[in-house]
Amino acid sequence: GEVWVAAGTYNQRISLKPWIYLYGGFAGTEGSREQRNPAANLTVLDGSAGGSVVSISNSHRASGIDGFTIRNGSAIRGGGIFCSNASPIISNNIITQNRASGGSTAYGGGICCNAMSFALVSNNMITSNSADMGGGISSDASSPTIVNNTISGNTAHGGAGGGITCSGASPVIHRNTICRNTAGGIACYSDSATISNNGITENYGSGIFCTASARIFNNVIAANMARGT
Repeated sequence: GEVWVAAGTYNQRISLKPWIYLYGGFAGTEGSREQRNPAANLTVLDGSAGGSVVSISNSHRASGIDGFTIRNGSAIRGGGIFCSNASPIISNNIITQNRASGGSTAYGGGICCNAMSFALVSNNMITSNSADMGGGISSDASSPTIVNNTISGNTAHGGAGGGITCSGASPVIHRNTICRNTAGGIACYSDSATISNNGITENYGSGIFCTASARIFNNVIAANMARGT
């Protein structure tokens, strides 16, 4: 099933179960999902800095979250959304002002894909999140498809991957706008990553910092400023 959620601010954290597709952006009078307007009917999940706002586990492409503002989460991994052994569809959301902190592996301020996640992350605005690594998104031993997102203004306090950090497995990073992140656009430690057709610009740090044999092609990498000498 589908769960339709009316506009409003919900101060709570949720666990998204298998086979549930959660849609925000409704005024409450719609007769079909196509009639909703998430831009006009803001549906906010506020985590009150008490953990991951959305947690998803053991659900492979059999759940999804779409049309929400996901904010104010705080966890060691995945302040906004934490996927563990799960592959949801994460689309059309604003993921903002979340953080991953409090541990030596504080990854994925906005989204953390962990333990063989094959999530589809598409058409989201991922902004103003922070973590030690992967301020916007962290992919750890996972193969998410990250496509058509705007990933901007995120921070990695550990020094690399302000926008995205990927390590292990085979993530695909395609057709995103990755800009104005602190500690660089992408940090890649995965030999099987594919980074293609992205605009990677104006990041404070490297456009792409890579220690692996990733496939990198057809990107626009411009006006980034690496620190140090």
